[in-house]
Amino acid sequence: MERALRAAGTPGERAFAHTHLASLALDSGDPATALRQAQAGLVVLLGAVALGRTAFGVLPVIGYGLGMATTLTLAGLLLMRLRDRITARTAERASARLQTLGRIGPAATSALVLLVGLGLTTRAITGL
Repeated sequence: MERALRAAGTPGERAFAHTHLASLALDSGDPATALRQAQAGLVVLLGAVALGRTAFGVLPVIGYGLGMATTLTLAGLLLMRLRDRITARTAERASARLQTLGRIGPAATSALVLLVGLGLTTRAITGL
């Protein structure tokens, strides 16, 4: 794929190559490289928009987004299944405190992520 990136002639071809390189890196367990390639794909997308060839930049980014969403959804489903198996095996041995944490933990974590996101959004809006 890197050879295809070097041979790419149009912004759309470069964005496509960056998108697939990011997906391959994510699939191989290298999130740092995936993020770097995704950022490069975004730069190519913006370049395509600047050149008036928006479709050549948008379509690969949509494909990348769908691939990332699918990968993260499957990872989440796998973790939920694993959690259910662990819960079934340790239900009798778990203390009351651990059971309470197991019930409250996911909601508390989600609330924390939401609050941080809202804080970052507010900070970005007020900085404009």
